[in-house]
Amino acid sequence: MKNSLACLAITLWLALGSSTAVAQQVDTHAIDGAWEGPWYRGMTSGKGKLEIKGGEGTIQLVALDNFGNEPQPLKELGFDGKVLTFRTKGEGGSTLTATLKLNEAATELKGMCKFEGFTVRVEVKRVPPK
Repeated sequence: MKNSLACLAITLWLALGSSTAVAQQVDTHAIDGAWEGPWYRGMTSGKGKLEIKGGEGTIQLVALDNFGNEPQPLKELGFDGKVLTFRTKGEGGSTLTATLKLNEAATELKGMCKFEGFTVRVEVKRVPPK
C-alpha cells in the first residue's frame, strides 16, 4: 500500500512538473514587433497584420471570410528561431493553424495557414519601429 501511494505521489509530482514546463513563455525576442503584408486564399486576398511581443501576440486578416476583421489572440505560440507556429480562432469559431518561416535577414515571415479546410498563404514583412 505504501509503495502504491509513493508511486502515485511521484507520478503526480512528475505530471505537475511537466505541465509547468509547457506553460513557460516562448522566447520571441527575434520576431517581436509589428508585421504586415498580404494573405491569399485561392483568388481572394487581403491585408494581414501580426503583432508579437514577449511570447504573446495577435493576428488580423482583413476580409478573410468568417475570420473577422479584428485582431485575434495567438494561442499555442511556438518559435524555434526559424519557424513561428500558432493557433487562433476566427470570429465564427473556426480554428486557424499557422506555420510561418522567418527569412535569414529576419525581415519576412512567410508560410501557410489552414482555416475552414482551406489553405491561406501569409507573407508579412517587419514594420520598422517608429
